[in-house]
Amino acid sequence: MTKNPHDHLHGLSPRARSKYNLNVISEYLFRVGYSTPDLMKSLIGNQDTGWFADAIKRKDFQKVSTGVYEPSFVMALTERTLRIAEYHAEQLTPYLEIDSGRINQATIRHNLLVQELTLRAMKSGVISGYVTEREITAGGERGVKRPDAVWLPTTGDRIAVEVELTAKWARHFDEFVSGILTALDPPSGSPSYDRFCVITESPAILNRYSEGMAPGQPLNTWKKDSSGLWKVAKPGAVPEWLSERVSFRLFKST
Repeated sequence: MTKNPHDHLHGLSPRARSKYNLNVISEYLFRVGYSTPDLMKSLIGNQDTGWFADAIKRKDFQKVSTGVYEPSFVMALTERTLRIAEYHAEQLTPYLEIDSGRINQATIRHNLLVQELTLRAMKSGVISGYVTEREITAGGERGVKRPDAVWLPTTGDRIAVEVELTAKWARHFDEFVSGILTALDPPSGSPSYDRFCVITESPAILNRYSEGMAPGQPLNTWKKDSSGLWKVAKPGAVPEWLSERVSFRLFKST
């Protein structure tokens, strides 16, 4: 069967569809910072990345080299599309990526995986909305875990999502677990999240974290001694209730 080359326009004229695409992609990049055409094409209902190449040529978006083979570049807003995004935004946050030198190359893969998982969950209907890390107002202070994203399923729950690509050990792991505990059961008594979901592509990390966060496992509080070295100040254990509010998931990137 011959495919109509205009099927992706969804009834709009090419000009109107291009404007729609520009608005949608500008708003998305404003929320996440940067992304790739392959991830964003689902947002505009187009499986072809040609529109993105044209938009970069028009200088609607920055093309920022990553210095690696895959992805070789990411897209970020320009001054023009930043104005468009801020006009349509529901929540204003600083857009640091307008200076492409502010993009941390070391975290690109992690951030793109968070986006991939979130967009996949939206497309499958697992969630009906999400909050990006920069939109999260709760957490971030010492001792409280700030998640990579918050997923919003139709049940009304707030699922804090943590993508782990490398394993944490000793003090760093204890602080990771303690931060989740405090986020789910804060001293104020008003948690910002209902559950945490730890997602990884490594079976070894999945096993390590699920075992380390099981009820009764050691959970230490650390402090620096007089020499400035970190030492265990108070031994403890993972509480029973945590297993009911933290889940673990293995994924394979596309």
